[in-house]
Amino acid sequence: MKRYTLTGLALVMALIIGCSGDDNPLGTTIEQTTQSEHTTQGEHQYQYTGRNENNTVIVQGWIKINRQSDNSLTGTWQLESTNNEVTHVPLGNGTLIGEIDKDAQANINLHPTHTDNNLRLIGTLKNGQFQGQWSYITFIGPTQQGAFEANQ
Repeated sequence: MKRYTLTGLALVMALIIGCSGDDNPLGTTIEQTTQSEHTTQGEHQYQYTGRNENNTVIVQGWIKINRQSDNSLTGTWQLESTNNEVTHVPLGNGTLIGEIDKDAQANINLHPTHTDNNLRLIGTLKNGQFQGQWSYITFIGPTQQGAFEANQ
């Protein structure tokens, strides 16, 4: 019985040691590979253009996005109206927070300290471009929206 116990213990130890080796000779994890295909860590500045539902440019400015190792996003922004169109979207400057998933889909809140009066950007962030949809959200839900593009 002792011999079977020692043999079993030796097999379990061999499995543990054998499975703990590095089976990735390149030394990259899936997360690192995905991240490098999209946006690398660090701060990146983008020139921003926002359009209304009629595809008219209504906002321009810049957004600085800092990608953290945990795929959270932080940064700053400055946006200004480009025409005399009446818009209730809050502009100016501020800080942002957000997150990005493994498929480069970013969700960014330009007013993270507000429960109302939010400006949200949802889109794809990769290859030096951030493109998608913006929406202005109040207590009653989205009240204005449109497309945006931002390029490095």
